[in-house]
Amino acid sequence: MSDWNAGVIQEFRKNRGKVGGNFEGAPLLLINHTGARTRKIRINPVMYLKDGDRYLVFASKGGADTHPVPQPQSSPRREDRGRDRDDRRTRGGN
Repeated sequence: MSDWNAGVIQEFRKNRGKVGGNFEGAPLLLINHTGARTRKIRINPVMYLKDGDRYLVFASKGGADTHPVPQPQSSPRREDRGRDRDDRRTRGGN
């Protein structure tokens, strides 16, 4: 995990889902996911939009021309989880 992500995660947890800087006021979710090949558990902060009971999660890699996560690695699975600022747990996967 990058130092930048670690800082955002720490601030998110410390301040009950609120962070400053570039993400101040933005809806953030901590995604817990498992690597497809490595099975290593990772946590990443991502922005989301609510659509009824669903969370629409997206990432931009700061506007870079490449995807933030290799596409085959980013498909949700049942074991993937998220946590929003109100400490609600969400589920991914089919």
